[in-house]
Amino acid sequence: ACQTREWIIDFVQIERRRERVSFVEDVIRRAFQLPLMPCLPNDTTDETSLPTKIGEIVSRVHDLDSILSSHIHIIPQYQEYLTQSADAYTDSKDLRSVDGINEALDVLASIPLLSLVEEKLAIRKDLLLWGKEVTIMLDDSNK
Repeated sequence: ACQTREWIIDFVQIERRRERVSFVEDVIRRAFQLPLMPCLPNDTTDETSLPTKIGEIVSRVHDLDSILSSHIHIIPQYQEYLTQSADAYTDSKDLRSVDGINEALDVLASIPLLSLVEEKLAIRKDLLLWGKEVTIMLDDSNK
């Protein structure tokens, strides 16, 4: 019962907000390993029985799995753009500017999954903005 409860809490968390891909994949995998729950003595109808309710929740996993499958290809694509952006002579997406990063973050934010590449891009954006602020401060102090 504790294992099933933990899985349901994790699943509802995924439905309510964006979570990391690895966490979503783990919840999908665990859905098919849940122990069977016995009916409670008070259950009178099949619609309200605990196994039926859990079965309904588990059936929503297929929707989650299709969402994951339809968007997962975008994440490695942006990871490759991020890797290539370290080379100043690359023709890949412009992830060396705040505007380019904002554009990439907009695309990744439209995916109902949170990825590590999105977090890396957000950090890069923060560093670029910080670098601009430092440059302005240094220029002002030299005047």
